[in-house]
Amino acid sequence: MRTLTMLAASAVVALAVVLPGRAKADPCSAILCLGGSLEGTGSPTCAEPISEYFSIVVFDFFGFDPVATAAARLAFLEGCPEASFPETAPVVQAINIAYGEIP
Repeated sequence: MRTLTMLAASAVVALAVVLPGRAKADPCSAILCLGGSLEGTGSPTCAEPISEYFSIVVFDFFGFDPVATAAARLAFLEGCPEASFPETAPVVQAINIAYGEIP
């Protein structure tokens, strides 16, 4: 019974406990701002979308989960309707490769 309880608790935690965030920022703004950051340009108006992206953090039973965090952040960016456009998709991938696993 104890093993079953531990497995159930592990499964719940492994389902990714995401820190509560505002989840109100526009993912399209995050793409524009983070894409600009990749090229060394930025804007004071980008603070909120960038903060929103980095507020997405996933933990598993062992602590910070970089792979799940990157997946959750990518899902956030893909919430932008233009994220799948041929000219935008490589930028979205580059953003997540560069920043997706950062705690």
